[in-house]
Amino acid sequence: MANKIKIPFCFFGQIRDVNLFNRTIKDLNKRSKYEFEFFLSTWDDKSKNNTTFPILDNAIFHNKREDEKLTAITTKHVPYGISAEKSSARIAFHMKHVLSLIKNKKYEFIVLTRPDFFSSVDHLDKHLDDLIKQNVNSFNKPIASIKDTGLRVESSFQLPSDHLYILNKLGVEEFEKMFDRIYTYKENKTQLTENIFSNLNVTNKYGAHNIVALYLMLYNFLIINNSIPFTKE
Repeated sequence: MANKIKIPFCFFGQIRDVNLFNRTIKDLNKRSKYEFEFFLSTWDDKSKNNTTFPILDNAIFHNKREDEKLTAITTKHVPYGISAEKSSARIAFHMKHVLSLIKNKKYEFIVLTRPDFFSSVDHLDKHLDDLIKQNVNSFNKPIASIKDTGLRVESSFQLPSDHLYILNKLGVEEFEKMFDRIYTYKENKTQLTENIFSNLNVTNKYGAHNIVALYLMLYNFLIINNSIPFTKE
């Protein structure tokens, strides 16, 4: 155990299948060559009492009032290209809070994923091996590893598989700012986003999960594709 590299493993969002969530943690602890420290931001619902989450000090359970506040936020102006659906705000909200839990941690990379997916432990280990061996942090840029279907620009910006991200420290710093930049401080990116959509001849996708795709474009991420398979079963 002492020789294992420690990596924060961060879950964001609703636990839709508590059995799958428990199995994910069990398999990662049992089978991975890495020592994962788990962190969680989710809703305070019935799943809370049925999880085997190992350290509740590393978890934030948000109440319904906080979710109601997101409804009010999303009825106001959001930047061009960001969906007004509440799911977009929920994604950024939970990412912000779970990443706030690792501020004082030392790491090269972290895993950021939804709790309702199970990723292959072997493939995850191999991809982490490759990232560390190839020293991609030497680029000194925010890095996000995403599913190999990648960031597509067709009729819109899309991340077809938007549940798993592997980030370096600079990537974590940028992702943690996503909610405040879009919904609180409202950084003036409106003209920039309009230019991106216009120049690439794409349209705004009216769906919750375009928020990360657009964010990766706006804040100059180095994007790496991975082939980590996953399942919902």
